[in-house]
Amino acid sequence: MPVHYPDLAGQSYRPSNGTEGVLFEERFCDHCTRMSAECDIYSDALLYDLGHRHYPKEWIYDKDGRPTCTAFCDRRNGDAR
Repeated sequence: MPVHYPDLAGQSYRPSNGTEGVLFEERFCDHCTRMSAECDIYSDALLYDLGHRHYPKEWIYDKDGRPTCTAFCDRRNGDAR
């Protein structure tokens, strides 16, 4: 992801626009073993506002301030959660 905000490390992440959202989805959701009709993380991110109690806690800025999904399991590497 081209977004990098070190001062936001550990805070919730929400894409700021559609382009950023597509980049995040291509990086994580499209390659995740969890991505299916049963993936509440993706659905909740679309349905709820940042700060809402149902907004996914898995979407955060990592320790370097880059957007990440802590539940990501890369199916290209055979991850299976």
